Amino acid sequence: MYYFGPGGTNGDTWIVIPALRTIVAGDAFAAKALTLIDKNNGGSATGYLQALTRVSSAIKGVDTVITGRDGVLTWSDLTRYVEFNKDCQTWVRAQKQMGKTVEQAAADYKHPDKYQDYAAAQPRLRHTFCSHLAMKGAPARAIQELAGHADLSMTQRYMHLSPAATEDAIRLLDGRRVDLHVAQGVET
Repeated sequence: MYYFGPGGTNGDTWIVIPALRTIVAGDAFAAKALTLIDKNNGGSATGYLQALTRVSSAIKGVDTVITGRDGVLTWSDLTRYVEFNKDCQTWVRAQKQMGKTVEQAAADYKHPDKYQDYAAAQPRLRHTFCSHLAMKGAPARAIQELAGHADLSMTQRYMHLSPAATEDAIRLLDGRRVDLHVAQGVET
């Protein structure tokens, strides 16, 4: 088992099975797509790229990669995924230098032609948008309207609460006054 640093969250464990020439990546390489970076839970885009780079240079003798959602891929798929993330970060930095807002850059983004087999960016961006609103305590109906979901059940699929939100909910049962600062977990 290996830990290479933060990813979408504070990091995932990579499991190498030498006899099978296999690595289990789980959510550390969930799919050929953009990864949700959850800063509230230790995620870091820069740290994620560094972790992926460490994996691709440190692990030897692996042919098969078991992902979190894309099933079984090859080692070359993983090394290509590292390049994809490098290209994405280079693009993001260029957008920032041009003075674009996150919203403007997200609206303009499309995968380069060499990554056309990767999942479309827009659903991932909407997922990130909805997740961050939920972690900040936005009501589900407001998120539904902003995301353009016809049915609230679709919105609920996208909602993830930070550990602080769960703690705040339990404190309500204790009868203690809690100002819900969902993302920060600050009790007053």
